Amino acid sequence: MSNNIIRPPRLKNGSTIKIIAPSSFPYYPRLNLSQGIQLLRKMGFRVVLSDALKRAMQWDFYSARDEERAEEIHNAFKDDKIDAIFCARGGIGSLRLMRYLDVDIIKENPKVFVGYSDITPIQIYLFEKVGLISFQGWMPAVYPSSKEDISAIEKSIEVLMRILVEGEAIELKNPSDAPLMQYVNYGTAEGRIIGGNIILFTLLMSTKYSPKINRRIVFLENIEEHPWRVENYLSTLELTGKLRRASGFIFGEFPEPSAYDYPSPSTIEIIIDHFRRIGKPTIINYACCHGRYKLPIPIGGNVKIDTEELSIRFMESMVD
Repeated sequence: MSNNIIRPPRLKNGSTIKIIAPSSFPYYPRLNLSQGIQLLRKMGFRVVLSDALKRAMQWDFYSARDEERAEEIHNAFKDDKIDAIFCARGGIGSLRLMRYLDVDIIKENPKVFVGYSDITPIQIYLFEKVGLISFQGWMPAVYPSSKEDISAIEKSIEVLMRILVEGEAIELKNPSDAPLMQYVNYGTAEGRIIGGNIILFTLLMSTKYSPKINRRIVFLENIEEHPWRVENYLSTLELTGKLRRASGFIFGEFPEPSAYDYPSPSTIEIIIDHFRRIGKPTIINYACCHGRYKLPIPIGGNVKIDTEELSIRFMESMVD
C-alpha cells in the first residue's frame, strides 16, 4: 500500500474529461452515452472519448482486449491535456486488468477518476497501491429516460461537482425523495473509505489485491440481487475476520428483486442481522450507485459517519 495520500487536482470550467471503457461497452439503447456527453458539455467541460468507445468493435463481454483496456487507463493518466477520467459504465472485466496496471504511471500523473460498480477493483487499486483518492459516482452512459430519474442524476452530478470543482468538504445526506438513510448500530466513526460493489470487493479479498480494512470505513453496494447471494457475500467477508477491524460501515441502496421464487428475508434484513453482530456504527440506504440517485463516495477519502445526523461528513477536501 502507498503511505502517501494523493488528492487529484480539482476541475474548473473548461477542464477536459476523457471517457474510457475499462469494463463493458455501453450498448445503446439500454445505455445512452451520447446524452451523458451532452450533459457534461452543457456544464462547461470539454469531452473526449477513448479509442475503445469510438471503434465499432468489442471483445466478448468487454470493450476491448485486456491489454488495450489497461493501456487506455494509462494513456488517460499520462495525457497532459486530460484533467479527469470518467468511466462510461461498469459491466464486467476490470478484474482482468489488475495485473497490467502501472503504479508509477498513475502516481506521476494523478487525476480525478470517477466510476462505480465493476470499476471497484480499479478504484481500490488506485488507493491501495498508489494512494490516489477516486470517486464512486455517476458514469456518463448511465442516463435514464424519465424526467424524475434525469432530475436525480443532475442533482447527483451537482453534488459531485461541489467536491471536484469547489473542493468542498461537504456533508452528504439523502435527498427527501430518496430512501430514508437509517442506522443499524448507533454511534460515530471516522476513517478513510474503502469498498464499492460488494461482489467485486468480496472477490478481491482472496487475492493479493485485498484492501486494508483496519480503522477504515467500509462502503458496500450492489445491483438488484437475490438476498441469498448477498447473504453469501456477507458471510464470506465475515469469515475473513477482518470486518471487525473496521471503524464503521456505509451501505448503499440494495434494490430488491422484482419477484422472489421462494420465501426469503429482504436484503436489508440480512445486512442488519450481520452488522448488529459486528456492532460497529453502520448506516444503510445511502442513495448512490445502483439506486436512482448517484451521490458520490470518495474511495480513500477521510470521512465521519454520524448515526444521529444520518450523514457522511467529509473531514477534508478530496481534491487539491
